[in-house]
Amino acid sequence: MRQTGMTDADARFRTALANMRYKACTVDDIQLLRSRIIRPNVQRSLLTTDGFRNVSIITARNTHRDAINNFMIARFAKENGEDIHYFHSVDRWTARRESQSMRQDLKDDYGSIEPTRTSDTLLPEMQTLLWNHHAGVLALCRNMPVLLKTNHATELCATNGAEAVVVSWDAHRLPTGQEVLDTLFVKLINPAREIALAGLDPNVIPLIPAKKRVGCIMPSDRLAWIERQQVMVLQNFAMTDYASQGRTRLFNPCHLRHCRGHQSMYTALSRSSSIAGTAILDRFEDNKITGGASGSLRREFRELEVLDEVTRLQFETPGILPFSLAAPTRASVVSAYQAWRGPCHVPARVETALRWESDPFSPPDELSKWMLVTAAPKRPRTEDTATERPKKKPKKEKWVVPPDVRGERHGLIWDSENWSCAYDSLMTIMWNMFTVAGNDWLHTITSTNTIAESVVNDLRLLEVVRNRLRDLLFTLDGQRFPRHGPCTASVLCTTIPYGVMRNTCMSCPLVMIETPLTSCVWSAYPSLWHPDDLSAGTSRVIATAPPVLALEIFPPSSIYPHIVVSPTVNLSSGGIQLPMALAGVVYAGFNHFTCRVVDRAGLVWYNDGASTGRHCILENNTSVPPSLDSSGRHACLVIYESR
Repeated sequence: MRQTGMTDADARFRTALANMRYKACTVDDIQLLRSRIIRPNVQRSLLTTDGFRNVSIITARNTHRDAINNFMIARFAKENGEDIHYFHSVDRWTARRESQSMRQDLKDDYGSIEPTRTSDTLLPEMQTLLWNHHAGVLALCRNMPVLLKTNHATELCATNGAEAVVVSWDAHRLPTGQEVLDTLFVKLINPAREIALAGLDPNVIPLIPAKKRVGCIMPSDRLAWIERQQVMVLQNFAMTDYASQGRTRLFNPCHLRHCRGHQSMYTALSRSSSIAGTAILDRFEDNKITGGASGSLRREFRELEVLDEVTRLQFETPGILPFSLAAPTRASVVSAYQAWRGPCHVPARVETALRWESDPFSPPDELSKWMLVTAAPKRPRTEDTATERPKKKPKKEKWVVPPDVRGERHGLIWDSENWSCAYDSLMTIMWNMFTVAGNDWLHTITSTNTIAESVVNDLRLLEVVRNRLRDLLFTLDGQRFPRHGPCTASVLCTTIPYGVMRNTCMSCPLVMIETPLTSCVWSAYPSLWHPDDLSAGTSRVIATAPPVLALEIFPPSSIYPHIVVSPTVNLSSGGIQLPMALAGVVYAGFNHFTCRVVDRAGLVWYNDGASTGRHCILENNTSVPPSLDSSGRHACLVIYESR
């Protein structure tokens, strides 16, 4: 509480605040605080007086601050006869913050997305969506109170938390019609010194837009990072208890109902310079300011009181302190003071709620001793060492299969929250194909498929790659590629070309048209093949075959005959027979997907991300996987690769 003179009520208020600081308010303290609660039907007119009107309300939560500001904007503009202008931010995509921790990277990747893009410029539809995110649109009018939210210019007293009123602005319009601030002119309220700029009134300063990284929750409930350019101010009809620190207010309306604890309530109420200027807008909970502070916090306050007493004695009565109190650490000073005065001695200026005559505390533990760690001496450079060391580090190949995984087979851990088993099964087969074939195979895939290329460009953990793939495909087509549920076949059915299909005239060598082969998933049943509206007298052949082929099969029935999985198939491409070898089988059933991987030695490995995790189990059977897995699920995809 900050004041120069006190009435009897102010003295009681000061005692209540001192007790509140230690969570030790008495019945009298609570009754005094309750006397300052504004009753809507009795004392509502108090808030309409000149002192309280348009004064920022201290509240605990940002959401409540924003709600109060939004409500007060229209009232303020109407009462002052001003028009409200809505100034929009300019947003661009930006990369998420990088971390040195792989665990943190995995956590960030799981909870956020980074859209694949060729430009950081937002599409108009996405920009409109992001303007709904606070504070994408800033509603202002002249003479409106605002709060600065960043250190614009410390030499002009334009610091974070400074209060001001809007004077004028310069703005321009976007092609879509929205206003964007170029410069905002505000007049500071009670600055530390008078500000005088050429051409401007006293204490009037210009504010320009600043850039800030903002995390936005997208409609898919994932986090995306944008770079927002906006003048960093907020309407000042309400502020949080955190933002109110360091202020002295003649009129101090507070909303304490949702304060998290006694420290939050103490911060809000202690801004008052008198109890007469304090208004509590709603009820508060007594248990937040009664019952005593926690042991660690109480001990912290007591140690600080001891240090404060030692400092006071050192300057007010020099020479009285023993030499042992000239110690370098807090623990040694407190221990020396208790050895000098006794553990039950309490300085005279300690508040009643904090005194420890009957409850002495033990001295704090001494910290371990610091020691200077010197760097090892550098080895002198000689001609021999200079010739042995290469002048430049060789550039590492970005995609190299780790040598410790070449003899093993790995899968992915199942994401039970979003049902990732469909992606897990397919990517387990694809990953093990890559670990055996190496970079040549990977470049064969990525050279013709931009989706695969964008995924492997951030190949760190298999789960990270899976999440990136799901986000990317979901962004392209949320219906075909859901983030929740089965979609194994759809993963390989994209609009990105895997190969080339050529239509030719059967009576002449004229090439009619070449079309991209947009799917490497084909049906295993000839009855389901379609001519795709080929004109009479034309034929269709594969000009460039895909490196991966997946045959879709169904459980045996009266419509679909039983399919026997063959270890090899031959694909005709340009008159050449291209042999393709079995790489794996995906099984579906009982709302779950599993897989078997067939390596180039003919060994069969089983993986179920829900039960085996990243491990693949070697099975002692033939080199051709059966059409059922161990739980009775039927094969749905048979994947072949060209070798």
